[in-house]
Amino acid sequence: MPFKPRRSTERELRRRCKQVAKEVARITSTGADATSVVYALEEYAQLLAPWAQDVMLKIVEMSDAQNIGMWRELGAKMAERLHTLYTRDAVAIAIRDLSLEGARLITSIPLDIAVEVETAAQAAAMTGTRHEALSEYIASRGGVAQSRAELIARTEVSRQTTILTQTRAVSIGSEGYIWRTADDGRVRPSHAAMDGQFVKWSEPPTLDGLTGHAGALPNCRCYPEPIV
Repeated sequence: MPFKPRRSTERELRRRCKQVAKEVARITSTGADATSVVYALEEYAQLLAPWAQDVMLKIVEMSDAQNIGMWRELGAKMAERLHTLYTRDAVAIAIRDLSLEGARLITSIPLDIAVEVETAAQAAAMTGTRHEALSEYIASRGGVAQSRAELIARTEVSRQTTILTQTRAVSIGSEGYIWRTADDGRVRPSHAAMDGQFVKWSEPPTLDGLTGHAGALPNCRCYPEPIV
């Protein structure tokens, strides 16, 4: 039974991240000077933090609810035992950590743009760049924010699903999993080569210079099929 991350959760996170990116685009397109834009972005990030934590907790809880469903489908005979294991501290800790990391990523959208704008303004002051050119650059950051929102939504839900799967699998004695890919033409060659391979939870592979399990690498649409 596939342990794939659910697209519905990814769509919900993408919608939330795009809300942030839209506000960043509004701030950067006002035509205000760089100092005012940086101040507005940093102020927005501060106001955003509590909301981001709430949003990410809900997203992780959605991933967790779906992950529980995946496990229950493994077999009715195991359901009662697994239900008890689901309440273990390890899962609670994973949910907390995933929520905090996800909130940090959402908040980083305006903060990173603020740093880019401030850096560009300093460079412009040193090189005598025209005001119009700096304004155009600042306005273009809205599109960058949209791209980062897409990346967070695409990557985070998959990573959350993998970590929750790993946490539960290890708690019932699983030593590893079978690597499964999205099985289409967009799969990277290094990931396609892993399809069907057994991987130990304690030994994440290194692919293209990055180390991690199926689904936990940037832009990875693969997923782990645990061996129980």
